[in-house]
Amino acid sequence: MKKTKLAMAVSAALSIAAGQAGAQQASDDEIEEVVVQGIRGSLTQALDLKRETSGIMDAISAEDIGKFPDTNLAESLQRITGVSVNRVEGEGSEVTIRGFGGAFNLVTLNGRQMPAADNAVNFFGINANQAGGNSRSFDFSNIASEGVSGLQVYKSGRASAPSGGIGGTINVQTIRPLDAGNQFSFGVKAVDDAGGDSVTPELSGLGSWTNDTGNFGVTAFASYQERDYSNRTALGGGFFVWQTPFNPNTPAFANATIINQPGPDTLAGFIPNASMTFTEGERERTNVSITAQFAPSDRSTFTVDVLYARNDQNQQSVGDLPFFVRQFDFAAFDGNPVFSVPTLLGEPLVAGAGSDFTQAGKELPFRNSLFYIRDELTSFGANWDYKINDSWTINVDAYTAEATAGGNGPGGSISDAISIG
Repeated sequence: MKKTKLAMAVSAALSIAAGQAGAQQASDDEIEEVVVQGIRGSLTQALDLKRETSGIMDAISAEDIGKFPDTNLAESLQRITGVSVNRVEGEGSEVTIRGFGGAFNLVTLNGRQMPAADNAVNFFGINANQAGGNSRSFDFSNIASEGVSGLQVYKSGRASAPSGGIGGTINVQTIRPLDAGNQFSFGVKAVDDAGGDSVTPELSGLGSWTNDTGNFGVTAFASYQERDYSNRTALGGGFFVWQTPFNPNTPAFANATIINQPGPDTLAGFIPNASMTFTEGERERTNVSITAQFAPSDRSTFTVDVLYARNDQNQQSVGDLPFFVRQFDFAAFDGNPVFSVPTLLGEPLVAGAGSDFTQAGKELPFRNSLFYIRDELTSFGANWDYKINDSWTINVDAYTAEATAGGNGPGGSISDAISIG
């Protein structure tokens, strides 16, 4: 059969169309590749800890901690439900669990109870040692968040943990070399605080090594942080009750013009003094931790760990502390029918002027003080864990820990450059 030119042209056109359809179908069959990165391992680890714990517990891992720019453990702990932090100079310090302050919570390091030291240094009624713990409250600003592998918050009691945490128990888990394997990391941060004088550095480094058989390893961590700060405060000296009922004929108000005078059934309060201070200073935090592990068998593991944390705080504070002599020529109360307080008080410029007052003039102390404070925490522990079978485990642990807080300057904790009044 002989094909004409028309038939050949039609055949060629059909072939081209078929080829284009085939190419289009092949293009439609291609699957677009989508890569999703998540933290499934971190979430799984936290859920496993909750399942294995008989009480109420929340946990976060090192991966969760690393997602946020936390400068210390207190700021990492606030990611957990029911945990809030108290900030000092913008940085997390003490932890509150379910409304209970730091003095009611227990802190453990690798399951071991950590001590806390308090070196309160008062400056016009304000604790100048804001980097130190308060009573038995642990100060988490001393510990860098990069040096831990996880945090567990137990909101119910456990037989395996020391007692004493009414609000809860916080366990800080340091990095273990047999779990971390071979790795090295180094971090550099810079902080530009509006209350500071300059940009301050934060440096951290972590190194972990294990042998080829994976039964022996060593982990070392170190960090260094500087922080500049300043603050301005204006505080009242607290409210005190004058008398009940309010008596306008006392020496304090005998010659005073009183607005909204409290009634006979109203408590009248006053503020005896006020303080106005300005503070600027710097803090230096140093952390060093070393952990060694040896596992002679799958059932036995020996662990030795050392932690050292130091926080140096140097600051200068200046302030005025005026006392009210309580010989007023003018007083305006807020008019509250239950507890009324003055919103405006006027005093004679000169004691005794226009009155029978005989008390001396106003007391106006001024103070310029230097503070040098050092907080240190040292912990050394050794642990042997032996798994007899799936139901029985022997765990032997021994440790010693010490916390100190004291002066680090030529005059101890505080030196008065100027004190008047």
